[in-house]
Amino acid sequence: MPAYKALRHLNAKILRLHAKRLQSSMSNTVPTDNIPRETLYKLIRKRKWRFSRLVRSVRDDTGTIQTSVTGMASVFTSFFQHKYRRIDPNNECVAAFANLIRTELPQDMVHTYESPFASEEIYQSINSAGDE
Repeated sequence: MPAYKALRHLNAKILRLHAKRLQSSMSNTVPTDNIPRETLYKLIRKRKWRFSRLVRSVRDDTGTIQTSVTGMASVFTSFFQHKYRRIDPNNECVAAFANLIRTELPQDMVHTYESPFASEEIYQSINSAGDE
């Protein structure tokens, strides 16, 4: 019997150490995980939920499976850097768009925009703004 108790004690210690190592990479994302008064059933269910959400391995661009925390973090980092990198504009499209923009105003518009404000225009704009 003493050997059986010693084995149970060692098994419990190994499980506790393993859980501490895994806990650093787990996150509580579900509000039901943070229950103030937990019953045994809820504790077991919480542990199963955590275990099912735990990412154990990730495959990188070359097909290598990363299982370490730093390896998985570098795979996620490179993925998001590639996904959200800056997209340079196509020079031909920019030139075509620039050709579509009118470079010169018609003569009647040039005269309207280059002439100074008349006092009547200012008075009319003030009066129309007051009505609204």
